[in-house]
Amino acid sequence: MNPHHLTHHHLHHLTHQVKLSAGRSADIQLCWATAGVMAVSAGDGSVRLWDTDTGDNFVLSLKTGLGFKDNESIMCLSYCHTKNVLCAGTGFGRMAMWKYEPQSRPPDASLYAPLDPEKDWALQAPTTLAGQIKQMAWGSSQSLLAVNTVRDVHVLYEQAMVTSYDDQVCVVQVSPKQLQIHVFSAGTEVTLDAGQQVSYPGAPQLLDGPADLSTGQQVRGVHNSQDNILVWNSSNMAVFQLNADASAASRIGSWEGDNEGGAVRDNSVIVVEADVIT
Repeated sequence: MNPHHLTHHHLHHLTHQVKLSAGRSADIQLCWATAGVMAVSAGDGSVRLWDTDTGDNFVLSLKTGLGFKDNESIMCLSYCHTKNVLCAGTGFGRMAMWKYEPQSRPPDASLYAPLDPEKDWALQAPTTLAGQIKQMAWGSSQSLLAVNTVRDVHVLYEQAMVTSYDDQVCVVQVSPKQLQIHVFSAGTEVTLDAGQQVSYPGAPQLLDGPADLSTGQQVRGVHNSQDNILVWNSSNMAVFQLNADASAASRIGSWEGDNEGGAVRDNSVIVVEADVIT
């Protein structure tokens, strides 16, 4: 790789030269990350960040502790300047996202003590799609991420996790399709998977089979009472009920609609659709 510097006389000269090692030239992926920093992957499970101003470089690696595999290879790279996120797509259909947050120097640290630039990049839990991720690109004013898995193109967006609390029952979203229900009065915990099945840690069997929200979309909102949990996305709503000892939950109803919000109180459900409250 031979970067050149363009002068005001429209001439250029070599500034840095880096030798990359890869099985095939097609395995090498690169993109600009932060100002003056280039991200390069040679088809393995790591990304090398190279500061073209200082010549310094360091490596970001996939972590098995977050669900990545030892033999997982990076297929493509893309950086979002508005979110300060470097995204890498792998051959196993996982998206690795590093959030860039520059370190602040501790008050008692020496001004001359070097900071580790790798610690500026925090690897997030992966998002998984079906198939190899061949291409990805950020776009639109909403910073949407388009992902090409050969057979399909997915458009993804970021959403804050939703929560709800009422009467010693707390519901927390832990993934796009999964909720954890903590019942403090009973000391129990129940996990709901809104995209596949309802699972109950320690329970002998599933109570209600699949808890599919029809479209498989991620959870957009949740509200709960002491006994019931209302879950919705843009086109479906479902109500789950805790059993007597709060060790499990079963789905007791679901319906389609253009949902903007909702609430559950005792045996009543309030639904907001466009300008209508029912």
